[in-house]
Amino acid sequence: MSAIASGCVALVASIALARVALVVLGLIRQAIRIRRTLTTRWGGAESFEAPEPFLMGIATYLLYFGTPSQSPAALAPVPMVLLGAILAAVGALTTGWAMATIPSLSTGHYVLPGQGIVAKGPYAWLRHPMYFAVFLIWFSLAAAFASLATFLVTIFYVIPAYWLYVRSEEKMMLEQFGEPYRTYQQRTGMLFPRLTGSSA
Repeated sequence: MSAIASGCVALVASIALARVALVVLGLIRQAIRIRRTLTTRWGGAESFEAPEPFLMGIATYLLYFGTPSQSPAALAPVPMVLLGAILAAVGALTTGWAMATIPSLSTGHYVLPGQGIVAKGPYAWLRHPMYFAVFLIWFSLAAAFASLATFLVTIFYVIPAYWLYVRSEEKMMLEQFGEPYRTYQQRTGMLFPRLTGSSA
């Protein structure tokens, strides 16, 4: 079972590092096309959230490579490691689905010329599937490495940072699209599928 646990831990670390790489590529892509972006937003919420992907990279490196005298798979009980692998895999699949749905997806808050409201793929279920995936990957790290520090960072920094980030993004989208976006908010959950008609 230790081989399975080791593989699961490696999977979690790989998905977290791949997510960091995607953010860096998204930053480069957005920097290249910034002149043709119709609307951008950068303020306190964006500044507060900005370190998060790099913090994920540092945390992953320290968790996976920071204990050379002990296998990372030995740090957590096998059920926790398996839970971490499942969370990371769902996060990776959600990210891939969102990127396939919006090929122009990049990093930051922006609206491109001709861009409309996307309400298909994962966006038919969640307004922010990419951020949902971020939470899953952070929780996967905490579970797979039995890391209380990572769990606390997720609870007290990552989730509040993205809550502010989402609010800023949705304000931009309402300013850009008006009532059609408000209707989309009312029928689609922010981070969890909606069973009622509320807007949070």
